[in-house]
Amino acid sequence: GGYHEEYVGYGCEDTDLGRTVVARGLGLGWTGDARAYHQHHPVSDPPVEHLDALLRNARTFHRRWGEWPARGWFEAFEALGLVRRVGEGWEAVTRAPV
Repeated sequence: GGYHEEYVGYGCEDTDLGRTVVARGLGLGWTGDARAYHQHHPVSDPPVEHLDALLRNARTFHRRWGEWPARGWFEAFEALGLVRRVGEGWEAVTRAPV
């Protein structure tokens, strides 16, 4: 079935695809000599510029799989004061205009 169509923008879609593969009884494997190609793009850690998409996609993932993905990133966002824990997940922190 490929990538789930509810994911929009950056984040969580690849984790969902891996989960789908395993849930359908297929195995994931590793081979050291496989070639893979990836489109270059700037990276940031955590990817603050993708926070809104990550929050949206993480909610989709949680609804589908019952757990919150990308915990390390959300914990880093929380340390930066950009999100706060709510139940099992996170939500954006709204800040008053300065």
